[in-house]
Amino acid sequence: MALLPDVSLVTAAVLLVAVALTVALIALERPPITRSVALAFTPWGVVAALLHSLAVAGAYPSSVRGVFVIPYAFLTTFVIAGLCWALLHQLATVRDTEPAGDYLAAAGIGTLMVLSVVLVWRAPLDGTAALWLTAPLVVSAVLAAGTLLLLAFWDTSALTRVGSLGLVTAAGYILLGVTVVVRVDVYGRPLGPGLGRDLLAWTATLPTASLFGTGWPFVLLGLTVALFTARYLGRAARGDPVRAYLLLGAIATVGTGTGFALLIGTVFA
Repeated sequence: MALLPDVSLVTAAVLLVAVALTVALIALERPPITRSVALAFTPWGVVAALLHSLAVAGAYPSSVRGVFVIPYAFLTTFVIAGLCWALLHQLATVRDTEPAGDYLAAAGIGTLMVLSVVLVWRAPLDGTAALWLTAPLVVSAVLAAGTLLLLAFWDTSALTRVGSLGLVTAAGYILLGVTVVVRVDVYGRPLGPGLGRDLLAWTATLPTASLFGTGWPFVLLGLTVALFTARYLGRAARGDPVRAYLLLGAIATVGTGTGFALLIGTVFA
């Protein structure tokens, strides 16, 4: 997964201006920021992952490809989701209907379903690939539930405040760790340069490498990050819920998107 895609200065500047204008529009409208709204943004993390995967597959013209590659894909998706949120909030205010967060989540889920169909159409999956695409999701969901169970014993009040948003946060980061295991120990593909590759090199020297492979520390790291993040921001939500939910929502969205991007890149490569 490219960390610094080739993006021209003009394209990067336009994207940053679009992000700034989106933030300004949201600040002007001042929609309520609740846990459900933060949760509604998490499907858009998967949208960013799918946009990235389609960019890697060559689905876009070279002139705009860079803005759909992670990390720029998160900014592009934020602009789309932010404008959608502002529009839905305005419509909900005028019509006095349900909160915009519900529709924002539905729009994100609908978008990711369409992009998923396009991706599978461009690169059909065989049975083995479908298995390794599904198994990490199931394992991550189970481990995420176990993580929140630990949080329930450790700090029940924090769990009450993070709720389902904490579950999604945990699942996203655990998915990233589980996908590393699948990528390295099942498919035999390396990670990109950085600390991750150094950690894999270290675990390969351990006696456990022959039994458990080399990717297991990433699962443990994902569990740890998820547990402490949910606990810390759950406690922070007591005094400043808006900032806590904004930060937890951003962490959940980026974590989930990064995990899905690595998983899709592993299975579809």
